[in-house]
Amino acid sequence: MAQSLPISIIVAVYQAEGTIERCLDSLRAQTFGNFEVLLIDDGSTDGSGGICDRYAAMDTRFRAIHQPNAGVSATRQRGIDEARGEYTIHADPDDWVEPDMLEKLWNEAKRGDYDMVVCDFLENSYKGQTLVRQPISCEGNIQTIKDILLTSRIHGSLCNKLIRRACYTDYCVTFPKGISFCEDQLVVVSLLLHPIKTGYLPQAFYHYVRADEAESLSRKFTMGRLAQDEQIIKHYQRLLADTDMAEAATNRKTCQMVAAAFWGGEHVFTSQQFKATFAKHLPLIRQHEASPAVRLLLLLSCRGLYQPTIKAVKALLNVKRAWLKNTK
Repeated sequence: MAQSLPISIIVAVYQAEGTIERCLDSLRAQTFGNFEVLLIDDGSTDGSGGICDRYAAMDTRFRAIHQPNAGVSATRQRGIDEARGEYTIHADPDDWVEPDMLEKLWNEAKRGDYDMVVCDFLENSYKGQTLVRQPISCEGNIQTIKDILLTSRIHGSLCNKLIRRACYTDYCVTFPKGISFCEDQLVVVSLLLHPIKTGYLPQAFYHYVRADEAESLSRKFTMGRLAQDEQIIKHYQRLLADTDMAEAATNRKTCQMVAAAFWGGEHVFTSQQFKATFAKHLPLIRQHEASPAVRLLLLLSCRGLYQPTIKAVKALLNVKRAWLKNTK
């Protein structure tokens, strides 16, 4: 049997040759030395696989595992299945971490005998760097789930959470097949529905690189993305069926689905197609928590004015982006 380790870091790798070395260098620089890094290359066709092999050759703590493209959920699950650590944490190849991340999280996990330790993180974008506090509720795991799903006060990422690996097996929690975004949030919520002991470390170690959301969605949005949104809503309907938050959470997810289609669907939907697809959600959108301006944009789009609305909004955003760039 393979010898166990304190921590396994899982890096799901796909087409990341431009950023992954910064990520891996930051992992090599950890002050806590007893860990493994599982580099799960999900069929990359750029130089990512070769970079994984190179790091594995020069540092025995790194393992490169190559697989045919299966999607991020299957890749993260492969990492959990291959892991030997008592605890696991994920790192995305676009991001990087501070040198004392593992040491501080490990010490806190052992101090409180926690199953999950949540810490703050740093968000890096074209606007600069922002500290994002993540204090979990002292009222218990159900309140933390509400903070994730109903207010977004807590992020559903696995990258700022050190989790005891046995929790996955003890409670039969696995990554959802065929889901390529927000799969980590589903897993975190699934774990928190069980009696795991959680702790909070009020320090930030993880640098999350946030892409321009509208620009990122416009590159990635497809009808397949819409189908996945609908599948995620069904996952939450089943997952939360015995709780008092099922309706509120799925309604919020539905509004987020419409918003994602708004920002990313310019080259997917005509105005009439957008109306035909989303007009049935008008009652939910009227009650959506978004700002009045965003609600108005979604309401106009669902009533058949999608194309002129999205074109006008993106033109204004381009002007704003150019102004910000020129004032730096």
